[in-house]
Amino acid sequence: MYYAHSRRARLFTFAALLAVFPVAWSLQFLYPGAGVSTCVLRTATGLPCAFCGLTRAFGAAVEGAWAEAFAYHSLWPLAAAVVVALALTALVDALTGTVYLKRLLHFFARKGGWLVAGVCALSLLRWVWL
Repeated sequence: MYYAHSRRARLFTFAALLAVFPVAWSLQFLYPGAGVSTCVLRTATGLPCAFCGLTRAFGAAVEGAWAEAFAYHSLWPLAAAVVVALALTALVDALTGTVYLKRLLHFFARKGGWLVAGVCALSLLRWVWL
């Protein structure tokens, strides 16, 4: 019984992760202006965080507008690859009963300080680059 529940949860995780792309595409129509931002850091400081523009970049990539996607966020292919890799890991876990995704998330939880430092470093690079 537990395995069946966890299998459904893992399949849901797989579907939810892949839904990021069509949801990002549909959100483009809610925020058509370039000056509109839902990022707290950008609203407070005027400077983009490491994730600013990813939603619009994913939406543009879904449409095939590659230049526009790179204009929104130059590292969107890396972020998209991470999302797809996590989704595929959830699918493998659902089909085989493994717990690779749980182990991966546990690893990142233990190394959270490095993850936060990496995001801060990416934000600083974006500020310098812009």
